[in-house]
Amino acid sequence: MHLKTILSLAAGTGPIADQTACEANVQLLATIAGTLLEDSVAPERRRPVSITNEILENLYSEAKLLRSKAHVNNHCRLHHIGPIATAFLSNTNLKTLVSDPAQPFRLQLATYTYYEEGDRLDLHLDDPASSLSTVIMLRHDSLPGVPRSRLMLVAPEAGRIFYDLENGEAAIFQGSKVLHGREQLRAGESVILLVLLFKLS
Repeated sequence: MHLKTILSLAAGTGPIADQTACEANVQLLATIAGTLLEDSVAPERRRPVSITNEILENLYSEAKLLRSKAHVNNHCRLHHIGPIATAFLSNTNLKTLVSDPAQPFRLQLATYTYYEEGDRLDLHLDDPASSLSTVIMLRHDSLPGVPRSRLMLVAPEAGRIFYDLENGEAAIFQGSKVLHGREQLRAGESVILLVLLFKLS
């Protein structure tokens, strides 16, 4: 059976809100992942030094302008980056956006990702051709007192991890080896991300 299928079955097939209620499935998933994905790197959360407040605002402004043209994909919306993000990635030391700057890598894909009220991203693995994922939070808006949707990772050693990223923060993980998704967004909530996929040599 394909690895992605095995892990998806272990995690469950419903929305994340239902999956997280079943501790037995998470424990089974961690056991399977620990056996099959021994070479995976632990996820990390940090604010990349290259994401200054000015850069963050410029990226958010561009993403906001492109939102109306984004296409629906698996309960969220996607749009390829524009000239501002392209210039940022061309002029920035990309080593600040990966977990191991000493390891050779190349950028494969860069996209703006949008979530609105009711959207979610079920647990999944990325294409094996993409070794590393960097998810940068550009803007997370929510109503006061309402719990915010979080990024969810299921890592081989750490188990289930939730990241409520602040604007400008990034989650860096091996998307082809670490199951990841996003909880369903609540009333009045919206999220805009810059998602980068890298290939490690």
